[in-house]
Amino acid sequence: MKVSLGIIRACGAAGLAAVLLLTGAVEGHALGAGSEIGAEYDQPLPMSLFRNKNADRPVNNQPIFRTKGEYEWKWINKGNGYKKLISDGNGTFYYYDYSNIVHAVTSEHEHLWMSEPFPQKIVSLNRTENGNLLLVLNPEITTINVTGSRVKPTTTNRVIVYDKEGNKLLDQWLFNPNVGGANLLTAGGRLVFQSEEGLVCYDTNGRKLWTITDNVRLSQDEGKQWYTNVDALERGEDGAIALFTSDGVYRLINASGTIVDVQRARKTSLQTGERNFLVVTQGEDGFYWWGEERLTAEQMIAVHNNRPKPPYWTQYDVKWAQGSYSTTEEENNLVAKDLDGNVRWTYYTPEAQYGHPSNVIVNRDGDVFFSDNGGNVYGVDSEGNEIFRLIRNNPDRTTVQLSLTPDGGVLGTTENIGMFRIAKSGIAVTIEGKPSSLEDRPFLQDGEAFVPFGPVLERLGFDVQRDDATQTVVGAKPSTNIRVQVGQPDGVVNGQALPLPIASQLIDGTVFVPARFVGEALGLQVEWDAVNREVRIGSPEQLARQAVVRFLKHVEQGDDHKARADLTDSELNLFERVPSLVPAFVRKQWRSDIVSMTARSDGPDYYVVETVQRNRSFDFKQILDKVGTWRYVLKLTPEGIWKIEDSDLFQGKSIF
Repeated sequence: MKVSLGIIRACGAAGLAAVLLLTGAVEGHALGAGSEIGAEYDQPLPMSLFRNKNADRPVNNQPIFRTKGEYEWKWINKGNGYKKLISDGNGTFYYYDYSNIVHAVTSEHEHLWMSEPFPQKIVSLNRTENGNLLLVLNPEITTINVTGSRVKPTTTNRVIVYDKEGNKLLDQWLFNPNVGGANLLTAGGRLVFQSEEGLVCYDTNGRKLWTITDNVRLSQDEGKQWYTNVDALERGEDGAIALFTSDGVYRLINASGTIVDVQRARKTSLQTGERNFLVVTQGEDGFYWWGEERLTAEQMIAVHNNRPKPPYWTQYDVKWAQGSYSTTEEENNLVAKDLDGNVRWTYYTPEAQYGHPSNVIVNRDGDVFFSDNGGNVYGVDSEGNEIFRLIRNNPDRTTVQLSLTPDGGVLGTTENIGMFRIAKSGIAVTIEGKPSSLEDRPFLQDGEAFVPFGPVLERLGFDVQRDDATQTVVGAKPSTNIRVQVGQPDGVVNGQALPLPIASQLIDGTVFVPARFVGEALGLQVEWDAVNREVRIGSPEQLARQAVVRFLKHVEQGDDHKARADLTDSELNLFERVPSLVPAFVRKQWRSDIVSMTARSDGPDYYVVETVQRNRSFDFKQILDKVGTWRYVLKLTPEGIWKIEDSDLFQGKSIF
């Protein structure tokens, strides 16, 4: 018998025994007071534009998003492979793709900048202490095994630093005697490595701090193989650097680039087990160095063998205001604790074969998100209730990366899906073409979208006064005065009564009104878009422009369902409607940016929008970059939404 809950509460032996007596044997899931979401809440993912190797799999093997509605699937962007997703903590996210291009995007995947495609493979991308980006690219030259020389053959790695705006601050080659990885030391806002000049130190803004040329040798033979006398670089205390050279000399260099100690030493190994060896530094006095200590061989082996063994998997201990979430040595669980360290509940992932929870992140409400090695992604609230699950139906182990977005949702990347966003369900509001983040969340009632009256007026440029005693909100501009009082059937605009479609409401001290009333009162159009769950307030021209932006975004994301909803004729899928886009989707290496846009009215229900678009297609060698003009004909539908009726894209005009 398989229990259908995903939580086991810290209920003690007696409570657990009682539960087991009622349910029988437990398989896969665990028990408890929290709840798991059933399969009746499954939603298919909008992946139809992406023709990949899994496109013809049965529906029950396609990825599924399961939620009761508190969180929703926002979008997918297939892209060209997403690697190493990192966040600046303020809404900007960085990653690199299979074409070795670095991208900076917002949480809505709006591109901020992208680098050139590098001919070398990017092997790491990290943020420095001051928020810049540090890239290391793979060796360009393979090491040749040379014997009988005191000078070691070396490989080269490329080190690049970008600032947050995408400006390149540093681009240098380092020479690395350690074939296993780049010999780049980072500490205290500094980068230390061997270059053609010698041993160099830069700050993370690309400014050179010091260079040591004595005792550091570098040469190149006729076969273009580099050689160095540097055995190793190691980080010491207080920003010091230890330089080991092949003549058996150890030099200690302080943070200012001054050599402060010189001793003879050598790299050697000690056997710590039957098949285990430890690489150590031995001074000429015969003692081994362990930090600042000098130990005998027996002491060194004892210290090493008595160290706590780290788990073979990454262990997480993530804190939030009311406690923490951690993983344990058990194969597939996540433990919630209070501030005193008491266990509140334990969640067992249902797919135990995929191992420990990983990528554990938590928002300020205590909702915790994590993944497993099968690419499944989970969301659990602070009480242990499952709030969503991405089910990959994937027999293979799959890499996932997760990052928290400013609104407390999730931005993630995973193989075969791409980048995705999951966030709390809600109605988005766009005012005069600009997304508006409202603390008081809009809602839908009786077919009407309600918005917080005061905050919306403020975004429209009104001076807003609130009278809590009379539950009245007044907005004023030089030529417009508007007032709404809770309980009254009409609003007042410049002294004239204007009926409310539905009575205003007071919720937690905020006055809400139907969005349609705001439009009627101010001479603006209001769209309620059920497909995108969005209220849009603006002039007809602004809303027509938005329709084009929205369509291109949905096309780039590969969301056929939403892209069709942007058209007046949604019978044909986009492969049939826009055949010129097919190669772009097959390659998944394409993006389009609107450089400029103009719009003109072409009758009461029509607008013509012309865009200057920058379309880019990229691979490992180049970025195809074309700027062209495209024309879109917009029509106001009977539902009051501007949609695209025609475009030269539909007539076969090529992007490239």
